[in-house]
Amino acid sequence: MQARPAAELGAIVGASLVFAIVAPLDVAVFGLLVVGVTHVLLEVRYVIGRYPPAVSGHPAIILQAGVLMLVAVRLASAQSWGPSAEILLWTVLVVGALVHVVAPSRPVWAAGLVGVTLVVALAAWSDPVSWFVVLAHAHNVVAAAFVWDWTRTVASRRTRSHVRTAIAVWMIVVPLALLGGALDVVTGTGSRLASGVVPIKTTLATVTPPSLRSGAVPTRLLALFAFAQLVHYGVWCWWLPRHAPDVTAASSTTRAGKWLQGARLLVIATVGTAAVVGAATVGYSDGRTVYSAFAAYHAYLEFPVLVVLFATWTAGGRRAHLAP
Repeated sequence: MQARPAAELGAIVGASLVFAIVAPLDVAVFGLLVVGVTHVLLEVRYVIGRYPPAVSGHPAIILQAGVLMLVAVRLASAQSWGPSAEILLWTVLVVGALVHVVAPSRPVWAAGLVGVTLVVALAAWSDPVSWFVVLAHAHNVVAAAFVWDWTRTVASRRTRSHVRTAIAVWMIVVPLALLGGALDVVTGTGSRLASGVVPIKTTLATVTPPSLRSGAVPTRLLALFAFAQLVHYGVWCWWLPRHAPDVTAASSTTRAGKWLQGARLLVIATVGTAAVVGAATVGYSDGRTVYSAFAAYHAYLEFPVLVVLFATWTAGGRRAHLAP
């Protein structure tokens, strides 16, 4: 029984690797249409339960306004000013979280992290195309931070160690194998159906920075993206709901979280998925745009919550639901 969380996480990692090797293009093209909306809702529910102040209290008003502005900007990303505005708002969101959460107790840490954030923002402004590629990859592995956070609640040292080993395989071993070319001989691209919907060159460009778009790197990055995306989906849609029911229960105590329980969650997920798929049948790029704007909410909500998690980790002690 103790090994079950690690075994299930290992199964998710293994199955994701198989799919990513066999049909990475199919995963990248169709994954967001099938699972995308559901995983967004489940992740938002988890984040709310893990950090209820994200949706309640006066700081939450500022946080939610910032995140919703990012969603609006994402919808307008076709405009020339869209990417720059999105990077600017991301910077304000992260710096604000550092000042509000970290600075009161660890001013030196906060100052250093603000400096790092500003350096990253400057790099992003200078090369926004590469920034959004990196952001897409980074988003897929954020779930690892929440799984690691979960291990801090586990009394069994064996279970904790096994789950963290699975995280190391997920985050280190498999990416090194894929990027290093160890799995090139068995890695494919995908089906004709997927390449017919979106040319493979287009998909490769969305997962590869311009400076690396030559040789075997784009294909390896596509496989890595597909692998990380599937593990990401598996963790949010299956693993965390099963093994952190206390967080789900905590989310139901908030007004926003009540909408993400039971039948309401099912209805919202079904309607949202139908909207994305419907837009994609008109034009795949339209469906991706609709989903991208919707998903921007959870992607950017992660950043301030990660700042809070970092603050709790550095403070030490067992994890508890984070209070204001």
